[in-house]
Amino acid sequence: MSTEHPEDTDAKGWFNRLSVRVAIFLSLALLPLGLLAVLQTRDLSEEARSRSELSLLALTNQAASSERQIIERGLGAAEALSVVLRMVRENVDACTTYLREYLASTPRYSYVGFVPVGGDVRCASDGRFATLAEDPFFQGLLESPRQVVISVAQKDDPSVSAVMVYNPVAVRGKLIGFAVLSVGVEQLQRGEDLGTQDRPVGLLTFNPDGQILTLESPDVAAEVPAGQNLGQLAKGGSRTFLDRNQRGEMRLYVHTEIVPDIAYALGIWELSDTPASRFGVTIPASLFPLLMWLASLAVAIFAVHRLAARPLHKLSAEMRRFAIDRKIGNRVLDRTRPYEIRQLEYSFRSMAYALLNDEARMEDALREKNVLLKEVYHRVKNNLQLISSIMNMKIRKSHSPETKAAIRRLQERILGMATVHRSLYQSEDLSRTNVGEMLRELFTQLAAAKKSQGGPKLRVTMDLDDIVMFPDQAVPFALLASEIATNSLSFAGSAPGQEAWISFALKDQGDGVMRFECRNSLGLKPEPESEDGDLGLGLQLIKAFSTQLSADCSFEESPEEYAVIVSFKVQEFRPESRDY
Repeated sequence: MSTEHPEDTDAKGWFNRLSVRVAIFLSLALLPLGLLAVLQTRDLSEEARSRSELSLLALTNQAASSERQIIERGLGAAEALSVVLRMVRENVDACTTYLREYLASTPRYSYVGFVPVGGDVRCASDGRFATLAEDPFFQGLLESPRQVVISVAQKDDPSVSAVMVYNPVAVRGKLIGFAVLSVGVEQLQRGEDLGTQDRPVGLLTFNPDGQILTLESPDVAAEVPAGQNLGQLAKGGSRTFLDRNQRGEMRLYVHTEIVPDIAYALGIWELSDTPASRFGVTIPASLFPLLMWLASLAVAIFAVHRLAARPLHKLSAEMRRFAIDRKIGNRVLDRTRPYEIRQLEYSFRSMAYALLNDEARMEDALREKNVLLKEVYHRVKNNLQLISSIMNMKIRKSHSPETKAAIRRLQERILGMATVHRSLYQSEDLSRTNVGEMLRELFTQLAAAKKSQGGPKLRVTMDLDDIVMFPDQAVPFALLASEIATNSLSFAGSAPGQEAWISFALKDQGDGVMRFECRNSLGLKPEPESEDGDLGLGLQLIKAFSTQLSADCSFEESPEEYAVIVSFKVQEFRPESRDY
């Protein structure tokens, strides 16, 4: 196998570098087209955008000319009426008569009235009394008097809207009320006749508060932009923008001011019908960048495939084989490849050999560590069993029943610990422990020991899931379960004529939470409040192990059974990162 470093050969030849080769090929392809395409695209795009915006603004203004004229006439008529209302406002009958005659001579309006600052309307063309004293809009108008155009529902048909024009009336600089005109709906729907090709698909007008004044048709309401607020739109100048309508369809919107600070128009255009598509610049503006891109793409694909993609693909395949079976191909470095590729391949092979050596040393160290840990667990188990045997001898020589019971309880705890350590050293992977399997062996041994001591006959059931834990968490949990099981085996009993029983359950609750339950038929009643004797020590150990595990430990008691329930979160296994 050759391990020749590419820098030892012709590394100083600048033409061998991949970046230089790609740059030369791309420069040759892009130089003639790039300058022409960039300059032409920039100029034509700016011209097309400017033309399109001006054309759309002009067409939208033309389409909204009817609405502009009607609103401007209404504002002018309201201003003219303000002069007359200053003189006749005090005489309600004369004022009403004048407004009726004015409305009869001007059919374009459907209502004329005068609203004093108090809000009680007594002078109106319809002769009806009305009050706006509690109307929030009117109160805001009193705070900031100005000409306003709003949309209101007609009284005889609430589904149909009309435009109301408010003009302030003042005497010697003091506001006395507002002249009000209502423009008929049939007047607002008279649009200027434009060609179908030059007319937007929809047109609406609105006031500075974003309230829609006029719609060409009810269908236009669905064309309102979903991502724009009309009130915010009125604060900006004339402009065009793209957005989606209420149905999610993309539209081109043109916003323009038709009456300064009073009314605005919004034209809705289909993208395919915009005037920019008829200026004859779209195709030329995009043709040269397209040709430049195609030419550069062809050259770049050839260059990158020839110089980089193919050798990198082979190197990647070799890396994948190494990742799978840790084998390196015995292949000589190809000197015709670019310098960077050869350097990368050499670096990979050097890294692979170093990694194999490091892994071999780590495996030896791990093997030694596992052997030592298993030996430690084995010796601890043997020592605990030896202590148990010594205690057994002590039990046989002891004459006091209380002493025998105390030593026997201590012996049970030691045997439980020995069982835990035996499960640990018998495990193939010392970093993980199956607590379900460990508890099966532990409970079986404790039940057999209890039976050999002449205890009552018990029916033992186990429903234990296979849950894997770290040894640092598995050991205190196993000791906790052993203490709980020892207590339950000691106090399990039954009523006359019934069988005593004890059940163990270990369940995965999801989200890393584990639940352990130990239930037994109630015989002798344990006393959790006792702090003396062996029972008090057992409860202290249960609480201590629960605290160590950050577990929730609870006790349940009924006339038939006694239960201990433990819940805690299992530590998550995170695989160690392997940076190859």
